[in-house]
Amino acid sequence: MGVFDIFRSAKKSGALVQPGLSEKVGGCTYEDTFQTAFACLEQGHRAGAKALFNRVADGVPEEGDACHMLGFIYFGEDNFAESAKWCEVSLRRPIMNSGLRLKSLTMLALCYLKLGRRSEARACIERLRPLTPDFAEELAKQL
Repeated sequence: MGVFDIFRSAKKSGALVQPGLSEKVGGCTYEDTFQTAFACLEQGHRAGAKALFNRVADGVPEEGDACHMLGFIYFGEDNFAESAKWCEVSLRRPIMNSGLRLKSLTMLALCYLKLGRRSEARACIERLRPLTPDFAEELAKQL
């Protein structure tokens, strides 16, 4: 299941409608801004998506999904340092879709591997091991 599928599933189930996240972000609700950013990304408008996800990340500091999406965009641009930064931020935030939290941790491990930060990659892989043992083992082979 890809990131877009996880978002759609979470939205349909109501998982994105969480207490405190209906507040306004630049005149729109978190959900509206996130959904607009997501639509921009689906249509290939990365710059617009980044700006909107940044607005959510700045406006709702406890929310991690927008930070994950920024990490996802930067990863797709091969900007692994920036992607790692946003994945780290997303994992520190208390409110986040559990599927995206797992994907952030996975993406962070991959970023660390790409950046040659082996000890940090190893730590992420160890956190992944109980959740996805086979995948963690495959990642560990790259160390």
